[in-house]
Amino acid sequence: MRRLPASQLMLMLAFSTILLVLCCLGYGCSFLTARTTASAGTLSSQLPDFDESTTYDSVIRQEDELQAQGKPKRADVVMSFVGDCTLGDINGWNLFANTFDAQGAQYFLEGVRHIFAEDDLTVVNLEGPLTNSSSQIEKGDPPVFWIKGRPEFIDILSSSSVELANIANNHIYDYGDQGVSDTKQALSTAGIEYYGYANVFVREINGVRIGIFGFAFDSNAYNIQQQIQALKDQGCEVVIATFHEGHYDRTYDPTSNQRTAAHAAIDAGADLVIQHHVHNLQGIEEYNGRPIAYSLGNFCYGGHSNPSDKDTMIFRFEINRSLDGLEFDYQVIPASISSSTDRNDYRPQILEGSEAQRVLDKIAEMSARL
Repeated sequence: MRRLPASQLMLMLAFSTILLVLCCLGYGCSFLTARTTASAGTLSSQLPDFDESTTYDSVIRQEDELQAQGKPKRADVVMSFVGDCTLGDINGWNLFANTFDAQGAQYFLEGVRHIFAEDDLTVVNLEGPLTNSSSQIEKGDPPVFWIKGRPEFIDILSSSSVELANIANNHIYDYGDQGVSDTKQALSTAGIEYYGYANVFVREINGVRIGIFGFAFDSNAYNIQQQIQALKDQGCEVVIATFHEGHYDRTYDPTSNQRTAAHAAIDAGADLVIQHHVHNLQGIEEYNGRPIAYSLGNFCYGGHSNPSDKDTMIFRFEINRSLDGLEFDYQVIPASISSSTDRNDYRPQILEGSEAQRVLDKIAEMSARL
């Protein structure tokens, strides 16, 4: 699952000297990247050029040429994070299920599978249980929503090189403890690990020991500090915090709780903060030399047949070990939750040309407000 270094791709295409200035002014780009050295805590941005003829795949080929010329190897660790994967239907609708039955598991992530296959770890937010249970939890006055998919829907992830799922979110318990148990069983049977709430992910990947934890609607600084310290006590060199937090829809600036949780995690020693729950993208903040992606939005999203905002992203995080310590790189790959513009076909696609630029401009504008 290895591909060539994304940071060298950026160097090939970057405007070399206007990096931080343009980022601070909120100008867009097709791939938004940043690098920080763990020991130094400094961060700079590189803004590459992008035109209608450029695609993600063609840029990868340019990067192949760089490696052939003896340029530095790809990052030691490459990770991909995406937002809400709602592999099922709301309140008994069968639109997603009917699509699965008609198209099969590999249909859904076909447009992004090659990216996931090239990294070392792909992480999704699994928004809702995979269960055959019909016992819903009480949710109070309408409108309320219950989400579930059949256990075999896990093949959507396992057939597309997804290795890790967050289960700390507001829908995982929609069908009670049975739904959660069935979901964990489906994940384990498919060979996909999970984390969230009391479950943490700790692994050594290519010589770097990484710890990931997930909370939902918990911005308590003490809890965050304790979890990060526990991961460091387990020898984790890199700690990543994910939070399911914020107002759920059409809010393009993070709430005070989102920012409180994210800042508390960085202050406690986290190297990256990823957030989801908000059903659209939000900006990226560089806080004390560490990136915070406030909302990755939806991704493979069965919760709406035609949302008006279909923009999403793949957030790529890279780790390199150097003589000075660990170096971190990140980049945004702009995408849509659907390959169709007039409906949601549950099939995320990488955006190209002016549409890619539009999404990056949008992210840069939201980031400039942080």
